[in-house]
Amino acid sequence: MKADIAATKLHCKYCFDVLIAKLSKKPLPPYPNTLPDDKVPIFVTWKIKDDLRGCIGTFSPSKLSSILSNYALISALEDDRFDPVEMEEVAKLNVGVSLLVNF
Repeated sequence: MKADIAATKLHCKYCFDVLIAKLSKKPLPPYPNTLPDDKVPIFVTWKIKDDLRGCIGTFSPSKLSSILSNYALISALEDDRFDPVEMEEVAKLNVGVSLLVNF
C-alpha cells in the first residue's frame, strides 16, 4: 500500500455519480480508470452541512475499484442510524472519502 495515496475530488465526484445513478435506477458508472486502484481501507461519509447523514467503511484493504461504489451506496442508503438518502437531498449533500493509508 502506498503511503502517498490520498482521496481527491474525483473520488468524491464518483461517489455522487454512483449515488445519483442508483437513485435514478440507472446502471452504476464504472470506476474511472484515471483514478488510482490501490488496496486500502476506506470510509465514505455523507453530510448535510455539519449533520452526519451516513458513514460506513471497512478496515480491510481492498482495491478501490471494487469497494468505493459499494461503500458510497451503503453509507448513503443503509446506515442504520439514518433514513436512506433521497434524491431531493442530493443537492445539499457533501461527501468525504477517507483512505486509511497510515492505518
